[in-house]
Amino acid sequence: MDVKDNGGRTPLHIAAEVGNIDICHLWISKGAVLDARNSYRQTPLHVAVATGNLDICQLLISNGATIDARNSYKQTPLHIAVATGNLDICQLLITKGAALDAKEGCTFAKTPLHRAVMTKNLDICQLLISKGAELDARNNYKQTPLHWAVMTQNLDICQLLISKGAALDARECYGETHLHAAVRRGNQDMCQLLITKGAAIDAIDSRGISPLLRAVMRKNLDMCHFLISKGATIDAINSREITPLRMAIMTENLDICQLLISNGAAIDTVDSSKKTPLHRAVATGNLDICQLLISKGAVIDAIDCGKETPLHIAVETGNLDICQLLISKGAAIDAIDCGKKTPLHRAVATENLDICQLLISKGAVIDAIDCGKETPLHRAVATGNLDICQLLISKGAAIDAIDCGKKTPLHRAVETGNLDICQLLISNGATIDAIDSRKITPLLKAVMTENLDICQLLISKGATIDAIYFITETPLHYAAFYGKLKACQLLISNGATINASDSSNSTPLHLAAQKSHLDVCRLLVSKGAGLNSLNSNNETPLMLAFFSNHSRKSRIVKLFMLKLKFFIINIKSKATNWIKLKVGDKANETKLPSVTHCQKAESLAGF
Repeated sequence: MDVKDNGGRTPLHIAAEVGNIDICHLWISKGAVLDARNSYRQTPLHVAVATGNLDICQLLISNGATIDARNSYKQTPLHIAVATGNLDICQLLITKGAALDAKEGCTFAKTPLHRAVMTKNLDICQLLISKGAELDARNNYKQTPLHWAVMTQNLDICQLLISKGAALDARECYGETHLHAAVRRGNQDMCQLLITKGAAIDAIDSRGISPLLRAVMRKNLDMCHFLISKGATIDAINSREITPLRMAIMTENLDICQLLISNGAAIDTVDSSKKTPLHRAVATGNLDICQLLISKGAVIDAIDCGKETPLHIAVETGNLDICQLLISKGAAIDAIDCGKKTPLHRAVATENLDICQLLISKGAVIDAIDCGKETPLHRAVATGNLDICQLLISKGAAIDAIDCGKKTPLHRAVETGNLDICQLLISNGATIDAIDSRKITPLLKAVMTENLDICQLLISKGATIDAIYFITETPLHYAAFYGKLKACQLLISNGATINASDSSNSTPLHLAAQKSHLDVCRLLVSKGAGLNSLNSNNETPLMLAFFSNHSRKSRIVKLFMLKLKFFIINIKSKATNWIKLKVGDKANETKLPSVTHCQKAESLAGF
């Protein structure tokens, strides 16, 4: 009798679905299960309600069908009757005791009244309310039926709910009131109704947004007019410290900006970063709004928490028109930010030639220094912008200005490896041998970066080849220590002193041997580097090579031995630690670590 098909339907489900009341009578009389469930957990009553068959509904209920049975979506027959808009079945179910405020199990968890509002069925709404349905029932998003009436923009149902006592300022899960929802939908009639009935005009949601701020965000000029006319607070601030005027600026709505200002919006309010509306307008690049704010008295040189003026920001964003506007209205051309950077520093850093020309033509200080004592020329060199470098130099920029590390623009040009800018600086009189705080010359810096073209340029322009730095090392010392073979070749070919000594009396060969740079050692030896030179520790290059842990040491030691043409003539006492070597036919001697005959044979076998 209650056998089910593939959809889980019993014969009673099918009879209810096709609307055959006689078959329904028959199966019920035979003892069919009234609350049998199909695959969607629907009872025959759910099916009868869905098909709108009042008689079968009455039959099933009169025979004991569960009035509030739930399907797989936790919907009762009343939910389905409301959804299908069947007033008669709704009345039947309610008179038989159906739960008025049962919630569905879907995402929204709507009550029958929520559902009636969503389907815009005024008659069913009236029925449910008259029977005691909860006016302010909440779904899972804390939305009341009035929220849904506003969102579906049904003025009649809104009036009904309000007339029956629905809470005007109930908040959903994001803190929005019904007025927020009406503003979001842009429905002025709905807003009029809510405000007339007492809705809070300045209510703020969980993000601090008032209805007026929401209207500004939606760029709805008429709604803004309306809310202001009803007394909305002009300068209400949200949790991000955004006023309606700031929002109008951010959304670049000139008309709303004019409306707000004409109604008293504060022109120079600051946010937590101390930025004014003018700062924000400049950042958005809206010239018209900037002109409006300035014409209404906005402070031109207001500074934010980083001590940036609107002109700094205009330069940073590369907006020439706004820069011209601000300067024409008296903006301080050399205002400094917290890093003591002027607008010209910013223009150079962003490589904007047109703005650089504008600022200089308006009297910007060419050699202004920031907190790192950088001038605009230092920065132009660092960015590698030849055109801006030429502009600054042509306008009198100090060619040898030094920063906090005593670096000149030429040092910076060498660091960045920009040959063209190096040539420009030198041709305009830059000091070739300027030294920074570590006594590094441009030539040494070029050696460090192994830029041979710049090395050649500097040498050709008279750079001191043996300039000493730091601990009295020459460029050749540095190149030898770091194994920069090509730099060594260039320096030597241009007269670098082969056997120059540093503060520890080490020659370039000592350093190359210590680091096991075989090719550099070969070069230095071939150019006459002293193999018997002693450093402050009485060590020769051969000794340093011998003590090295590098895999190339054997080849370097062999190189030195062959050059020396030595042979062992005796082993000194064990206390001396050294063995004496006779070098060729000469009387001079060199030293190796002390070894026994056996150790000597092992340690020197590979050489």
